[in-house]
Amino acid sequence: MTLIFSLYSGALLLFCTVAASLMFASFKVSGNKGCLYAMASLVFCALDCFLLIAGDALDFYPGIFADEFYVIGFPLMMSLISTGFIFGIWLLVCRYFNESNIALAAGPPALFLCVSLIIAFVSKDTNVVEFAYFACKQIFLLGVAGYTFLKYKQLPEGAGKINFKKYAPIIVALTVLALATIAEDAFSILLENYYEYLGESYLAYYLTERNFSSDFFVLLFGILCIKRSMLHLNLRNVADPTVKASNAKKEMAVIMPRFQDRYGLTPRETEILEQILRNKNNQEIASELFIAVGTVKAHVHNLFAKTDCSNRQELRESFWGL
Repeated sequence: MTLIFSLYSGALLLFCTVAASLMFASFKVSGNKGCLYAMASLVFCALDCFLLIAGDALDFYPGIFADEFYVIGFPLMMSLISTGFIFGIWLLVCRYFNESNIALAAGPPALFLCVSLIIAFVSKDTNVVEFAYFACKQIFLLGVAGYTFLKYKQLPEGAGKINFKKYAPIIVALTVLALATIAEDAFSILLENYYEYLGESYLAYYLTERNFSSDFFVLLFGILCIKRSMLHLNLRNVADPTVKASNAKKEMAVIMPRFQDRYGLTPRETEILEQILRNKNNQEIASELFIAVGTVKAHVHNLFAKTDCSNRQELRESFWGL
């Protein structure tokens, strides 16, 4: 039984490690800090899996007695790992909505850490306490989903709001998995004498130390990260992505609405920006859009002013790093 669950955790550990490595490579290619935040969350997921494997290998779990069943193993380490995971998720959301307030970025994860440590070290080991400890993480994630929905409602009508709707099914799926995680914990932890249903074996302990809904959450998040990283990594040999690169076109279509809304670009400025991203010079842009070269220069100047860039290279880096 130990070997089976260790292999299961090992496979998840490998998956998280690969996904984190791809996100780091994606960050190096694109300079997108969101990739770095996602990588951090995946690294902490990998550490969580490692902790489970270590517990299995060291035979850490207590004997099969009712009074020892609800002990929270490695509480300090688990609290720090959970905080690291949700911190990365929270920073991703803050970055998407262009929230730069340090207190907003650090406050909620710090509050989560304090609450989880209080539950782990101050409260007595009971099934309710263990459930509350593990539920804290999912409640925070549900709070993140709620915050995301509220920020979406506050977005002005435009391309950015329309583009955000593409992420709605993903957010709903992650929210459902967070709720399923709470339900699974409630069944395996709050159910009185749960260990007796599985007989005198270690199976009950392995199941309470793991949550398959939570694992599916990590898998979905990791798959999304891998898919995103593929877009960036396919641009690694393209100094200035062009419309001939299908992956560059997809990435441009994803980023452009956010970039347009963030810097208040006009439709014409957006067209000019698209041409710059295709490495077109002023004359080529003028010919493509049937406007005068002087008009192109005026729009390019406005683009530099709005994005606080001094040249085209900085403008490209600002765009692909969003």
